[in-house]
Amino acid sequence: MNDFENYFYEYIDKKPIYTAEGEYIAHPFWEFMYRIQALHRHWMINIDFTKKHLSMLKNAGSINGKYQEYYDLYAETAGSDIDYIPEQIRGSTISMLISLLENLLIQLSEDLAKELNIKIELSENKMPLINKHIYWLAKGCGLEVYIPKQTNKNLDLIREIRNRFIHNINRDIPDQLKKTLSQIIEGNDNNKSLVDDAFVEFSFDQISKVVKNIELSYIEHDKKNKLKKMMKNLDIPDDLI
Repeated sequence: MNDFENYFYEYIDKKPIYTAEGEYIAHPFWEFMYRIQALHRHWMINIDFTKKHLSMLKNAGSINGKYQEYYDLYAETAGSDIDYIPEQIRGSTISMLISLLENLLIQLSEDLAKELNIKIELSENKMPLINKHIYWLAKGCGLEVYIPKQTNKNLDLIREIRNRFIHNINRDIPDQLKKTLSQIIEGNDNNKSLVDDAFVEFSFDQISKVVKNIELSYIEHDKKNKLKKMMKNLDIPDDLI
């Protein structure tokens, strides 16, 4: 194998973060799979590059005997990069993760509404868009979607981190979510960043589990609907289906 081929195999030599059910093709879940796998590979590349890059910058800042202008320029550029680049990469990755989940739910809702010939009627109660779509899929379409209480708490935390990054980067997170965060991150008091790399991996894992739960519920729902249609075509009474 040449260098390019070796690079390709090393690049994909990681367990996929999410895999759609092979025996059952549902377009929204397959698109989600390709997108989240690409995002995870992008995240892994960023981790590797950033660690090497910041190590070089830190070494550049430890050089002795330079003029003061050098150290002033370093503090104004590399100094802030060392502080903020890791946080920016984590925040942008988490933001994309939430967007992928939201887009999946919107697309799935549209597909099911068309299939069932119904309108999408999201709850008017104050709740995140993700919860509104999951609630509609369950109540409006009959999917037996169950999201454990702790998973909902984790989703709330991931959303809060995303919202903080997008809307107000200096805003503190609520105390109840801090408690959840402290159980997840591996940071310490000297860490200036709100979250660490482990939290990003945790976010990938949690969102993948939520989508897998929805996917399996969708597959079961679709199988039941197809069985009902088949039985109806055979004139079998509904109470026997």
